[in-house]
Amino acid sequence: MTHKKSVLLTFTFFLCFCTESEEVARTKLDIILEDDMAAIIEDIDPIYLLDEPHYTIAEYQSYEQGIYRHRAEVDFYFLKDSNLRIARKYRYHRSQRLWDRYYNRYKFSFNKEENEEN
Repeated sequence: MTHKKSVLLTFTFFLCFCTESEEVARTKLDIILEDDMAAIIEDIDPIYLLDEPHYTIAEYQSYEQGIYRHRAEVDFYFLKDSNLRIARKYRYHRSQRLWDRYYNRYKFSFNKEENEEN
C-alpha cells in the first residue's frame, strides 16, 4: 500500500509541477505578442501606421511529445497603404515553460484578398 501511495504522489507531483495548461501557455503568448507589437510600432511615425495595428495567429499547434509543447505562427500588420507584414514563429519549451521566438521575417502579401482582410 505504501508503494502505491508513493507512486500516486509522484504522479500527482508530475502533473502539478511538470505540465502547464494550454490556457496558461496561451496567456503567456498573448503577453509576448502584445509586447512585440508595441516594440514593432514604437519608432514608426503614427502617420504611417494603420488605425489599429494588429496581429493574427495564422497557425497554432500543440504537441504531446518532444522538446516543444506548442508552436505558433503570427503575422503582424502595422503599416498603412502597404502590403508589408512581419511574420514571426514562436515555440513553447516544455521544460522551461517559456515561449521562444525563432523566426522573424518581413513579408509582402501579393494576394489582394489577403490585404483587404488585414
